Amino acid sequence: GMQRHCGVDPRGRITCIGREFAYWTPERDRGPIWRVEGIDGVRALALPSLDPHGRPWIIDRAGRVVRTAVGDAVQVSRTHTVAQHPVEGIDQPVTALVAGGSHACALFSNGTAACWGFNSRGEVGDGTTARRNEARFLELTAVDEIATGKSHTCARSSGRLYCWGD
Repeated sequence: GMQRHCGVDPRGRITCIGREFAYWTPERDRGPIWRVEGIDGVRALALPSLDPHGRPWIIDRAGRVVRTAVGDAVQVSRTHTVAQHPVEGIDQPVTALVAGGSHACALFSNGTAACWGFNSRGEVGDGTTARRNEARFLELTAVDEIATGKSHTCARSSGRLYCWGD
């Protein structure tokens, strides 16, 4: 994700190495490794590779997908609370989350998957190139795995591979 790698530590905090998030973000430096403060209880995260602000999507304790305000260009008071915006259209717990260039996809335990975000090459998979802020469920069922690239998405379902986008 834009010259940084992040993971979730055992306590549910985001820990990263590499380039710090642009603009406002409450973070603490610890040599090359640093931690994003103000977000706890993270189960998983996905960093879009083309978002210059690096705003990560996370799966929270309840299994919801939310977009964080980490890295937003708006200067706000330096508190240790980071705004979180739930992704519309997701009303069930998420088991896996992946991010591409500027889009993301979620996989659910029932074998369905949904994608959203910048969609200029059809990477969301709804047959359009319109930006999608709300999750769009794929027509595929029995999805075992989903992966994203810069402007494409692939899913494995019932032993077959499906890809769309650029």
